[in-house]
Amino acid sequence: MVAIAGAAAVAASVLLVGGAPRWAQAIVALLIAVAVVVQTRSRRGLARMPPLIAVLAAAFALTALQLVPLPRGLLEMLQPIGSSLRDDGAAVMGTSPWPSLSLDPAGSLRALCMLSTLLGAAWIALRISVSERGRYRILSAVAVVGGLTALVVWVHVLVGAERLYGIYQPEHARPRFLGPLLNDNHLGGFMAFCATVAAGLAMYTRQRSILRVTWTLVVTLCGATAVAGTSRGATLSLIGGLGLAGVNLIGQRFFAGEGARSRRKTFTTSLPIVVVAACTIFVIVYASAGDVSTQIARTTIDEVHAPNSKFAIWRSAAQLVDESPVLGVGRGAFEVAITRVHPAAAMWSFSHAENEYVQAIVDWGIGGGFVLVLLAAWLTTSALRRWRDGPLAAGALAAVAAIALQSSVDFGVEILGLALPVVVVLATLTYVPLKELEGRRVTISSGARGAFALALVVGAVLLLGTSTRSVAEDHERMTQDSSSLADALDSIERHPLDYFGYARAARLLMASDRPEGVRALNHALRLNPLHPGLHHLAARMLVRAKRTTQAAVEYAAVLRTTATPAPIVAEVIARLPPEDAAAAIPADVPNLTTMIRLLDDPTESAVAIRWLTRVLAERPNNTQACDELFRIATQRQDLAAATVAGERCADAASRERRVSLGQLLVARGRFAEARRTVHDVEVWTGVVDEKIAGWLVACDALAGEQRWDEAKRCLRKLDITAITPEKRPEITSRLDKIETALRAVLPP
Repeated sequence: MVAIAGAAAVAASVLLVGGAPRWAQAIVALLIAVAVVVQTRSRRGLARMPPLIAVLAAAFALTALQLVPLPRGLLEMLQPIGSSLRDDGAAVMGTSPWPSLSLDPAGSLRALCMLSTLLGAAWIALRISVSERGRYRILSAVAVVGGLTALVVWVHVLVGAERLYGIYQPEHARPRFLGPLLNDNHLGGFMAFCATVAAGLAMYTRQRSILRVTWTLVVTLCGATAVAGTSRGATLSLIGGLGLAGVNLIGQRFFAGEGARSRRKTFTTSLPIVVVAACTIFVIVYASAGDVSTQIARTTIDEVHAPNSKFAIWRSAAQLVDESPVLGVGRGAFEVAITRVHPAAAMWSFSHAENEYVQAIVDWGIGGGFVLVLLAAWLTTSALRRWRDGPLAAGALAAVAAIALQSSVDFGVEILGLALPVVVVLATLTYVPLKELEGRRVTISSGARGAFALALVVGAVLLLGTSTRSVAEDHERMTQDSSSLADALDSIERHPLDYFGYARAARLLMASDRPEGVRALNHALRLNPLHPGLHHLAARMLVRAKRTTQAAVEYAAVLRTTATPAPIVAEVIARLPPEDAAAAIPADVPNLTTMIRLLDDPTESAVAIRWLTRVLAERPNNTQACDELFRIATQRQDLAAATVAGERCADAASRERRVSLGQLLVARGRFAEARRTVHDVEVWTGVVDEKIAGWLVACDALAGEQRWDEAKRCLRKLDITAITPEKRPEITSRLDKIETALRAVLPP
């Protein structure tokens, strides 16, 4: 019964949407509770504290400590900024958030429930792992779940399914391959993990041959799924895990005191399987090499500086550690805490740091992280001591190493679907002997097991209630039209540092013309300073108050970060006067072409000219801005644009634009400005017609200024150096006009 419940928990944690929904976590917790209850009357207990239990218990204790209500003074000492923001938000909205170290009590409570489930799974797996047969069953269960997961993926691919199992519609994920784990990196990591476990099982000789062939097929299926997902981390983890398993097996055979007979048996029985598995993996990697190599080729040094990269969020996470160094921001509080310090959070949501080691320091602080590092070192040492224990240990060690490698660039073990299989595999490497309990110890042990089973049931109930509702769930509820101010306040109680609750409250309050809306919006901006939606709301509020200059500043903040500038630009032009509208459009937008296209309307030329003037003031002689000013001036016969273009872009625009502008200026009597646009015509090279047109502009401008002699010299020079036969009549006509003008002004 224990083995059945445990295997069902492993399967449920993965196949039920990776254990991500709270209802799936509750089901897994109840299955673990059943397994614990069955063991309640057992007279056998662990002989000593296993390192795996110590690590999980420490994480559980630290998370529980973060949920303990503390006096305000102590909170301000341990977490001054977070505590201040929580208190200010409570004062603004009249709420009473939970006064703990965790900046997101609901997230930490959910994490606590997950850790209790992992503790129960570890305890059950450790009891089973005392025998080799038990370890085989645990690893087999993980490999079977991995194989089923891969089959589910490929069945969905073959039928072109858009819903998981034809039922569940992914809401926030767009995976390359639809499967129980909806994140491509998580799916790839789990497949690499299971492929490595199955590789160890394939080398295990104490089973029927048909089973060894089956495990080889699981290696193939999981390996193919891992590589097909084009996850760089998963592919490298797969190759590294299988390679490490192979090295470990070689070490066991040749450096662990094995005899010659055993080595001969290896070559005659196991080597063929190794060759088949290795060739299979090689074919898989080779077949997908194009997609994977493309992904790796895109990994450049520029990614280090990209605002939405993993490296950028790691740098931002360091500020959270500086602010809460002792015990961290709280397990499960990263998503609400990072928005204030990470600029890219204005456009993207970051639920995790995508590095388990950074995540641990942020969540539990330097103090908690130090404790966990010491215990993790103990756990690692205990696991490595099993390296001689045959193929099962080789596969398990390599699988854990593969996940540890991927965890440096991912957050897979943050979800139950990957964390629980990793925990039970670790149990096969860190088990301790069992001992018979006597006397009162039996009663105490039974009571403790019963209490723990009850705690798991309570955790499942909490997971099904509102107290563990996630930030994403609350956001989804508040975006519904039927949501009310009470819903926003309810979310703020659960997530006191989540900007979205304050933003929703601000929108509802401002719609009712209540002054508290402004304070709520200002607090939301403190929690997410660059979010375009918040600045957009502030801009509209200022427009209603007729404070258009301040509104322009807010609109500029929106346009710096929004992914859809078109409706914002249209709103700016419609609601603000031209001078404020031009100020609302940032001069440092990354894509001038897009903004120019949005302003390419005759009715918006005043805004466009003012904005391009600002661009040129900050980026003198910007070719694209100058060319656009010349185009506006010539196509729309706009003298204002012509003046700015002539002053700022005498050399930057194309010659065609400069000639067209010069012709316009001559026609409007702006002769000096016209000459300035073609002042360097003598050194022009290239298209003859462009040069002739430029000369004619210069000559016409001189004639317009009644500088007759200079105009005649200009025309004669053009006639000698550049004129073509078909253009000569234009020269003759202009010279005749000059002579006529001279006779009219000179005395007879």
